[in-house]
Amino acid sequence: FPANLQTATTLRVLDLTNNRIERLPLNLGSCTFLRSLPLEGNNLWSPPPDIMVQPRAVQFAYLRQLDASQETHSMLVAGKTVTGGMLNLAKFGLKDFPAEIMRLP
Repeated sequence: FPANLQTATTLRVLDLTNNRIERLPLNLGSCTFLRSLPLEGNNLWSPPPDIMVQPRAVQFAYLRQLDASQETHSMLVAGKTVTGGMLNLAKFGLKDFPAEIMRLP
């Protein structure tokens, strides 16, 4: 996904049906201007199925949480002082531990 997708604020529908997408990029969570994001026919593992059956707002919130966690980690690695460092996935209705957490830097 293009890194500058967040600037396409006039985009309302992003139809990605019937592709071979396995995971959604974390920066997609910032695209709150999207009203429709059809993803049927893909083999998504991230976000996990527990998240993908929930409303789009929950899916985007999940991606934003992971993205924020990754940014925090990156800033700590760069030697900057950051408060926090917490990944809050409470109340997302997860049944399994999300595999993408293990892929965070």
